Amino acid sequence: MNNLAEKLPEKKALKDVMRSANKPAPAVKSKIPLLDASDEMREKAQKVLSLKRQIDSLDTQLQEASKDLTDIVFPIRQELCKKDFLNSVKIPTTDNSVVVIVWSANYLKLKTESEEMLIEVLGDKYQEYFKSKFLISATDKSDAELYQLFGWLAPDDGETEEGLAIGQERFAKFFTVEEVIKPTERFVRDHVLMNEDLREQLENAGVKQYKASIKTR
Repeated sequence: MNNLAEKLPEKKALKDVMRSANKPAPAVKSKIPLLDASDEMREKAQKVLSLKRQIDSLDTQLQEASKDLTDIVFPIRQELCKKDFLNSVKIPTTDNSVVVIVWSANYLKLKTESEEMLIEVLGDKYQEYFKSKFLISATDKSDAELYQLFGWLAPDDGETEEGLAIGQERFAKFFTVEEVIKPTERFVRDHVLMNEDLREQLENAGVKQYKASIKTR
């Protein structure tokens, strides 16, 4: 196992402090009332439901056909990217129209638990390919409490182990932190060139790119 995290004590300490803070509470869904509908309202609702089901069925077929096309085109894109990175290609159709496939540079949000597995897979490359971003927000506090916070954050014994522990506790009291692990631009460019086995290991670790989009012209 490549313990890269242990080689970066300062970065690891910062992450530990950030991760100790409260996470944003999930939103509570409100209850939706069921109306006592008239016959006319029920008929109109049924028409909407039927049309929606037809659209959903067609959308499912479109998604499957889009994936089949993208899978066939991807190896060709890989070869093209060896010379010059590109995120879109055009494919001619039988009626001389054009279908465009666009690969997104965005990925699904990675959980912090994925970090260790990614380090195992990528080793020293992890630092080049992924960065942690901390989204910090202050909880609702009075002006007096915020001024108290400013005093607490003033340098004193923050260099000692005890001082760090106190600072961590104080930080968690006032702030909520959400950590997001994001791929770098270097990773986005290199990801397409990686072999299938490595791409599969990364996906198992949580690295999932947004689906390629299909445009027609």
